[in-house]
Amino acid sequence: MSSRLIDIVPGLARSVGTSNIIDFLLPGTEVPVKNDGITGSMAIVIDKKDIQKSLSDIPENRKYILLRDVIDKIKDYRTLLRLSFKKIQDGGWFIVTVPHQFLSERKYQMPSRYDSGSLRFYTPALLLSEIEEALDPTEYRIRILKDDDENYNYKLDIKEKPTGNQRIIAVIQKIRRPDWSSQMDVGGSFIKPYDPSGRTPKNDPTGTVTEVIYPENISINNIIVLKLDHRGDYIIANSALKQLKAQFPDANITFVCGSWNCDVARKSNLFSEVIGFDFFSEDMSAVSASDNKKKYKIFHDLMAGREFDLAIDLRFFEDTRPLLKQVKATQKAGFDRWSQFPWLDIAFCLPSPTVDGQSTQGVWRAMDFQTANENRHSDIIIAEPQEMPDAIKEIAIWGPYRCLRPGSYTFSFEIDSKNSKKQSIFFDMVYDCGKKTLYKGHIEIGGEEYPSLDLDINEPIENMEIRFYRPDFRQNPFYFVSVRYLQKGYEIGNHEMEVMYLLIQLICLRLVLPYARETIVECQK
Repeated sequence: MSSRLIDIVPGLARSVGTSNIIDFLLPGTEVPVKNDGITGSMAIVIDKKDIQKSLSDIPENRKYILLRDVIDKIKDYRTLLRLSFKKIQDGGWFIVTVPHQFLSERKYQMPSRYDSGSLRFYTPALLLSEIEEALDPTEYRIRILKDDDENYNYKLDIKEKPTGNQRIIAVIQKIRRPDWSSQMDVGGSFIKPYDPSGRTPKNDPTGTVTEVIYPENISINNIIVLKLDHRGDYIIANSALKQLKAQFPDANITFVCGSWNCDVARKSNLFSEVIGFDFFSEDMSAVSASDNKKKYKIFHDLMAGREFDLAIDLRFFEDTRPLLKQVKATQKAGFDRWSQFPWLDIAFCLPSPTVDGQSTQGVWRAMDFQTANENRHSDIIIAEPQEMPDAIKEIAIWGPYRCLRPGSYTFSFEIDSKNSKKQSIFFDMVYDCGKKTLYKGHIEIGGEEYPSLDLDINEPIENMEIRFYRPDFRQNPFYFVSVRYLQKGYEIGNHEMEVMYLLIQLICLRLVLPYARETIVECQK
């Protein structure tokens, strides 16, 4: 079956060459006519910094609007989807295509192999979740959701750029909003009470046999240890390195360190081989990203043809972990402060007292947020009330898509009510494209002090979004100025000498101590 849009979207072929088809493009791109057979469409270039202005002059009641390989490069995808959809007539068609993560990229994590402008990878489920998040669910139906792999060459090596179609197609039809849509938040009772008896397992008098299988010992004959930081770091790693030698006395241990530590490492008699590799310079603890890329290549060549039973990175911070990934080893061990390296076989998860425990503060101003209306000034956004009492709550202000470290925070909301009258507004804080919620609830504005919120964040947050909803028809507009945040400082974690020693102990627990098989019989009474 053809994957050309002109063949699969109803009526699209008859509208080619008319003003009924609008193609949204990014600056510097051309209308993609090759694969879909669509010619003569009206091309509109989107300003990624001001999506609302880009779409403001587009006439409404269009029959077909196409977003082909666009939204993966737009940070505020929600605004683009929502405002584009508003331009479509009832019965019209909204066509969205994005590169398929497992056909185009063929990798699990960002960044993109081929497109430096790509912000997200897409699967069909993620594309649908973003559409459902942006659009009113009563105003559209999904007519086609398709993995387009027409003429795709599955035999190409991972190092070769894929050929053939490698995208996801979503074809959405706009429908007239039904009368019952405003009553969807009205609750009701169950027609039939839930009966748990049908889910009760039957009693089995023979008992249950559970076999607990532990991993078997593996031979550790060749070990490589990376310790690429500075003189003091090598000194405080001494106890951990001695413990490693004591636990694996017959193993050949290769030690990779900065050239300034090579002599003392050789004299320690702990290692079979010492290799000097200056990932950092002797008098500084960081290098530029461009320098890192060159040194990754040098290290890759240095490790060519070598194989190890165990590879350990003893640096507490993450900047050398990509080097460990280049080592060919049966087991890889290292620190993983916030579960960033799922490929580690033995990961020791501990926060850093110097980085994760420090206090920080900042402010996100009105200019850092997006708004659904044009009542915006340089330093303030005015959110007007909704007109209808039964209208579905609409998000008035959203942003700033910033990252937050784990910790305890106080957020202060600089928001005023017209005439200083007290009123309650609803807001939520979400991340992971709106799928995960940090907090949702009401804050009271118009008092003598700005409202605040104390919140504990337990994992790193990327693209955190705060969404303020419009007041209802009974309330005043509110004036949004900024959100301020303070991350509290606190004592956290252990000294690096301790955590390196503990990592070696964890390795020994996993690889050295005896394991067994147990059979447990649980007899039911």
